[in-house]
Amino acid sequence: MAEQKVHLKLSFEGAEDEQRLPEEVVAYAVSASGKIWGEAQVELGEGEGKATLALPEELEGKSLRLMVGPRLKNDDAEAPTVHRLRRYQAVEREFVVGRDPQIDLAIVNSQWLYWIWCLCPVVGKVVKRVTDADGSVRELPVCNARVCVYEVDRWPWILRRLPDTLISRLRDDLLKELHVRPRPIPLPLPDPPPLRRPLGRLHTHRLSTATANLGRLGVEEASVAETDSNLEALALLDPVARPRVLALANSLTLADARHQLSQLPVKVFLPYLCLWPWLHPFFFHTKQSLMTLDVDAGGNFSGIFFYPCHGDKPDLYFEVKQNQGGVWKTVYKPSVACNTHWNYPCGTEVTLVVTDPSVETCDPDPPVVPPPGVNTWVMPLAVGGMKIFGTAGSGTAPGSWVRQDGLVTYGAYEDSPFGGGLGFRMGHSSDLPNSAKDIHHYRWSYRKLGTADWTPMTIPIYRRYERNDGTNPPTFPPYMLGPKTAADLYEFRPHTVPVPPPAGVTHQWPMVPFADEVYSCRWNTLQLPPNVAGAVGTYEVKVEVFDQGGNPVSPGAGTFQFIVPESILADGITLDSRLAQASEMDGDGFVFRLVIDNRSCEAAIHDPAIGSSSANACGFLEYGSGSDQVALSFRAHHPGDRAVFAYHVVRGSSGDAIPPLVNEETGAGMIPGTPFSGDGNGNFQGQVQASTLLGGCPEAAFAQDLEVDAKATNGVRRLWEYDAGALTAFALKQS
Repeated sequence: MAEQKVHLKLSFEGAEDEQRLPEEVVAYAVSASGKIWGEAQVELGEGEGKATLALPEELEGKSLRLMVGPRLKNDDAEAPTVHRLRRYQAVEREFVVGRDPQIDLAIVNSQWLYWIWCLCPVVGKVVKRVTDADGSVRELPVCNARVCVYEVDRWPWILRRLPDTLISRLRDDLLKELHVRPRPIPLPLPDPPPLRRPLGRLHTHRLSTATANLGRLGVEEASVAETDSNLEALALLDPVARPRVLALANSLTLADARHQLSQLPVKVFLPYLCLWPWLHPFFFHTKQSLMTLDVDAGGNFSGIFFYPCHGDKPDLYFEVKQNQGGVWKTVYKPSVACNTHWNYPCGTEVTLVVTDPSVETCDPDPPVVPPPGVNTWVMPLAVGGMKIFGTAGSGTAPGSWVRQDGLVTYGAYEDSPFGGGLGFRMGHSSDLPNSAKDIHHYRWSYRKLGTADWTPMTIPIYRRYERNDGTNPPTFPPYMLGPKTAADLYEFRPHTVPVPPPAGVTHQWPMVPFADEVYSCRWNTLQLPPNVAGAVGTYEVKVEVFDQGGNPVSPGAGTFQFIVPESILADGITLDSRLAQASEMDGDGFVFRLVIDNRSCEAAIHDPAIGSSSANACGFLEYGSGSDQVALSFRAHHPGDRAVFAYHVVRGSSGDAIPPLVNEETGAGMIPGTPFSGDGNGNFQGQVQASTLLGGCPEAAFAQDLEVDAKATNGVRRLWEYDAGALTAFALKQS
């Protein structure tokens, strides 16, 4: 037998009143299993359409489903499926192959209007948040990544998949939440952790109008407030939502409850979906791929997709994959229920915050405004994230900048030293290295203040370059900048990758350096050689510039200039700068100071005492009357007094701190507002009346807690490994 043909004649009702029909309409012949046996483009014109489906002859006598709908946009990401066609309001009709050679189909405007597409720009950025030593938070771009954009099924589609056994639970939980907190919750919600219900007793009552119908709904007890006691909560809902919520509360059957749930305005229920893990599995199979977007070096992505102009706004969900070792690893895939951008306003920027610890970030150098007339320059920029003010800077260094004396004040930690492994950032003009001026290398070195000899820093420094064969994901092999010569010099990163690629492969530098490659040199201060004063003290750090032959290049108008960051401009990013002063130079090198101190803290809590009697081995201390003075003492010490401490006493399980919290420098004397005084060497003691400690209790147990925090930093974080602490307990017992 010959090929079976089915002729279609379509009419679009209301088309005469519209300016346009859909751009493309397609007819599909689909089996009960969802297999598409044939498709045909519909020829459109004058409110009508024609098409012919050609089907295999073996289908004669078989029952198929005709589905007529729009040509799916972005369908390169996912082939047409019955599910996708139904989501876009395809019109369906059953037919038998060979028995129905022609099918006439009228399509109402409420259906075909849904097939007209609108453009929706989607823009955003992918970042990872890092906390600096001073407590400020920065957003670093996640580079070498791609964003997968999905559209999530509209709520009615999800609701239809819920079994009857869960409809009553959804109704019950939603009404309970609306009673407790009817104000809208910002979307999308953080995930994790899930949003928790506020503390306090949740008042639930039985709805008088629904009590008789609880059995029908399958609910043992209604969990919503009575109408007269819920007026305050309902008043916070908008006028459209209010009657819908009341109708849901008074629903009599499961079918009625399902219907009322589907009629609720989306802003009423969407914020609460994240709260119910039992509902989340119904989101797992609802997202449809729209497109995959590449992320640029700044973490930004953008794209355009189509959605039905007469449908609801798209609901978007995002995943992020990063190229790690030539493999695309998923690094951001939060729950759909908590992280769908419902009714996404097209063109609104989305920020995706990645927390995966394996994620690599990029860290662009800040833009710099050099002094007037300076074109070629080198800038000693920062120790870790703390900018270098220099020793000749005018005024006082801003907070979290390396001061003239080599200390830094950051967050709550004043006059803090440096320690551990230090990374030095160095900025330079884009023309370096410069063959015309023969500027190719640099060197960092150090010496203890008052000594003569400089010691070069020699920890290897690498920069990864992008290797791309055009087929597989790029890889990022390392290239070593130095040290490379007997003089322990490092290269300024060459303008092009100095590793010749094989045929068909390209090598290039990433536009923005990886966050772990921003340092031009590193210094492990834990390996400083001890001398008469030990490794602790003020050090001078010097950076110099060299030519191709390893000879020093003197700064000047014909070569380059050292410049120093001076302030941050109003945009919060751009650095203003000044020329280095003669007092900051040693020979041809720029010099600044750092105070190094890697010593640890001490912490000890001594036994409390009354007179000559101290607490026994079991921790009991006997008192005679409430007026007895209890002597409390502890040691919070740092050899250089470069630490702060916190000490408090807590009674029983009350959480009451007695005496008031003590938080001071380890070298403090009398501490205002407390009964404690120090000897200037980390030893503190005070007298507290027994009745003050007991607080009305005849006998009580107490915990003493002491934390001593080192101030030292590596420029990125506080060096908490140098901290110390103590925890003890005692009890007051009446003799």
